Amino acid sequence: MPFFKALRSICPALCIVIGLTPAIAQAAEKKDQEISIIQERLFDKKREIGFAIGYIPDDNFYHTYPLTLNYVNHFNQRYAWEVIRVSYMINKDRDIKRDLEKNFGVTPSTFDEFTSHIESSFIIKPTYGKDSVFNKHIINHEGYMSLGLGVATFEKQVSYGNPQQDSALTASIGIGRKYFVGKAFNISLDLKEMLVFKENKTENFLYLGVGFNYRFDLFGSMKPKRNQDNSIYQYLD
Repeated sequence: MPFFKALRSICPALCIVIGLTPAIAQAAEKKDQEISIIQERLFDKKREIGFAIGYIPDDNFYHTYPLTLNYVNHFNQRYAWEVIRVSYMINKDRDIKRDLEKNFGVTPSTFDEFTSHIESSFIIKPTYGKDSVFNKHIINHEGYMSLGLGVATFEKQVSYGNPQQDSALTASIGIGRKYFVGKAFNISLDLKEMLVFKENKTENFLYLGVGFNYRFDLFGSMKPKRNQDNSIYQYLD
């Protein structure tokens, strides 16, 4: 699949570019004074839980659809820790596997079925902005990149016996963006490249996903709340 191979090849480069790109704003001069205003983030809650649906397109024998639950702790407006990310894989046979078994009576001697994955990631949030939709609605969004370590579980299928469970360490690098649909809810789009360090080889998988997330506070937000009577606050909010 040339498209996914090309997408995988540019994923690390995109992560580096996003991580190094600064947000620069310059205001117009008025009477020898330069005034610049950078809006603080409106969606600054510390905790976040989410559910995601994804797709791994480059497994040789299966279409793999991860169902994921995660929990994120936001330290501040720049850094966060995805404490845990747990995925269960739904696998569907590819045509090539079905054709080999039905038309030729041949089953590959050994192949791995990706069954689950658990991961923890460090997150950097370098960008924040807003979009105007038809000059009627404002959508705030947050860009981020992640570096993660985890463990993947496989079911080693064999044509001559019972399947066996196996596991391997993983490392991932990813980029994403969250679109806020309210003060608590957001929708995330993720692109990840994952390396799986198996005993006899290293494999890589591309992950595409969409997540539905809820942010909340237990002990206050990340910054002191401004006076809601302030007219500028009401305008920005």
